[in-house]
Amino acid sequence: MRFEIYNIIGEVKSGTTLVGTLLDSHSDISTIPIELKLISHFTKKKNLNDKNLLKYYLNRTRLKHLEVNEKIRNKREFKVINGIFEMKEFNFEKFQELVLNEKIVKYSKKRIINIIIHIHKHFELSQNKKLKKNIIIQDGNHILQNFNSIQKKFPEIKNILVFRNPLDIYTSLKKISRITKNFYFTINSFGNKKANILKVTELIMKDRKDIFYIKYEDLVESPKKIMFNLSKFLSIKFSRSLLKPTFMNSDWYGNSSSEKKIYGIKNTRIDLYKKKLNINEIRYLSYKFKKLLETKYNFKKIKKYNLIDVLFIYLDNFSLFSKNCNKDYKYPIRLVKFLYKLFRL
Repeated sequence: MRFEIYNIIGEVKSGTTLVGTLLDSHSDISTIPIELKLISHFTKKKNLNDKNLLKYYLNRTRLKHLEVNEKIRNKREFKVINGIFEMKEFNFEKFQELVLNEKIVKYSKKRIINIIIHIHKHFELSQNKKLKKNIIIQDGNHILQNFNSIQKKFPEIKNILVFRNPLDIYTSLKKISRITKNFYFTINSFGNKKANILKVTELIMKDRKDIFYIKYEDLVESPKKIMFNLSKFLSIKFSRSLLKPTFMNSDWYGNSSSEKKIYGIKNTRIDLYKKKLNINEIRYLSYKFKKLLETKYNFKKIKKYNLIDVLFIYLDNFSLFSKNCNKDYKYPIRLVKFLYKLFRL
């Protein structure tokens, strides 16, 4: 059988997980609806032999969390990263045994492609299902910076790129930072000259035929239209299942920073920035991501931010950091790392 592999990519909080859960229950798709960074993991450790590469993956995969006790799955950090869902029984030990003990079949001349197929085949077998022709994986934001080189190595993998208004992404990340205490990621995402959203913008401008582009706002406003077009890109029959987010065929209720259950596809997460960000942040971010906002979000006559805007963002981020990390015993170490990242804005 000839397999088709598609990778869901995009910046964090762009809707990549939502797209993955919408594809989860389709009868012609095999997928593990969670960000597993398969390409990212395997390309970094390509010098390992097959067995050790699989062990490396199994030790790091988020699939391990699925059979961990409820205490782990109910943690706030787990919910905003992986989402809220009704968990079906998943036997990780059975899955691991199948992956490590069964021989890797050579469907392709490329080793990593065979390993991806191997993992999905045994994920399905662990649940008494058969592998489908279409395999969906999720690398999310992890391959964006190296996308061009990775795509040259694996031109057979097509991509689904999800993008969202960067002002709303920043709003969500600020809220999540209070839960995860990972303020460095927020700063890196928006202050760094190599911010992933700039890479996303570059890919959008190229309008590549091997990428299906999904604007988050269009998806939640017109889900049937977007998922119908996506089904054509995937060469599968459109089904009503594509309009209901599920996780391993169980109900999935979103991974919103609000930590509230979202039933189905909701458009309540659009233009959050208008209520949550101040004028300094809006000016700074609007200019930083001017090309994307003017091209896809109808922003007009965006002016350059000034020194006051930058100073405010420094102070605001530092205030958020201090309020949330000052009781942490690692505060001194966190503070040094934070300041280092902050002053690279």
